[in-house]
Amino acid sequence: MKLRTVFSLSATLVALAAAPVVHADTMLSGHAGRVFGGDLNDSRTTYGGALTFMGDGAFGFEIEGGHTPDFFGDADDFLGNNNVSTLMGSILLGSRFGQSGRVYASVGGGLLKSRVEDIDQFFEVTRNDFGVSGGLGAMVFFTDNLGLRGDVRYFRNLGDPEPDNELDIDFGEFSYWRGTAGIVLKF
Repeated sequence: MKLRTVFSLSATLVALAAAPVVHADTMLSGHAGRVFGGDLNDSRTTYGGALTFMGDGAFGFEIEGGHTPDFFGDADDFLGNNNVSTLMGSILLGSRFGQSGRVYASVGGGLLKSRVEDIDQFFEVTRNDFGVSGGLGAMVFFTDNLGLRGDVRYFRNLGDPEPDNELDIDFGEFSYWRGTAGIVLKF
């Protein structure tokens, strides 16, 4: 199966998953938290935001981005600028609990970008990988339009495709966990 076929199938699945949420709640959220585990020696602060569409049914869709400065170490450890940024689309499978809460599982994919630059700016390495993520989370609303959100997600890059253009999915060697909490505005 060729790589184009996989991307076409993925786009079709995302479109089908988003189709039932035409009358969805639109939610905008900002979050902050920590990245940990995987390829990290020490946890680091991260921040980002999400645009989420969820209806009364079980399915939803989300576009989510995050940024982690000093991902590979701060100036004392690394002697240079470095960061990791993500921009991913995810399918959400959720359920309501109580009168104002939701729990959900997410699975998605998109850009996982890392940047490393030495302190003398002699070299700079920027890498754009296709990454995948999956996690669990919850939202609780205190009013019709304001609430809190928290989730934990796992991120991993996918390896480079084989030169024979065959589908050989290879999980890369770069991974980490992220736990965040933030404010949600529902429209």
